[in-house]
Amino acid sequence: QDVTESEELRRVLLSLSDKVARRLRKANLCGNTIRLKLRWADFTTITRQATLQQATDQDGEIYKAVWELLVSAWQPSHAVRLIGVGVSSLGPPVRQLTLWEDDFRKEARLLSAVDELRDRYGDKIVIRASNLSMGKERNDNRPKSD
Repeated sequence: QDVTESEELRRVLLSLSDKVARRLRKANLCGNTIRLKLRWADFTTITRQATLQQATDQDGEIYKAVWELLVSAWQPSHAVRLIGVGVSSLGPPVRQLTLWEDDFRKEARLLSAVDELRDRYGDKIVIRASNLSMGKERNDNRPKSD
């Protein structure tokens, strides 16, 4: 289905970034080349990539990079038929932390906890609030009220 709304593209990129980052963490890998693949309604396909200063396995960092790539490549008059997110230049997770990178550590602990919950109870146990669309995304693991 062709998409022309930036909000829908943003939600898809968030979801794809989450999935890619989760697979990286499961494989105990990080990457510093973030890739965006776009296919327009006329089947023209382009790829764009950006190299980060440090390798990452974090959803937010991947999303930020692909969003910037999308903003620079997409014209709202073009309908997007396919969108993809990838990470390359993979290696073991190594990060040079500074004294002020407590936020990174907190994010890493949060993502680890979310990964554990999703592994145990399924992918929809934790959903970003921004991906909820007025009740369309009901978590099937929740008890239903009568």
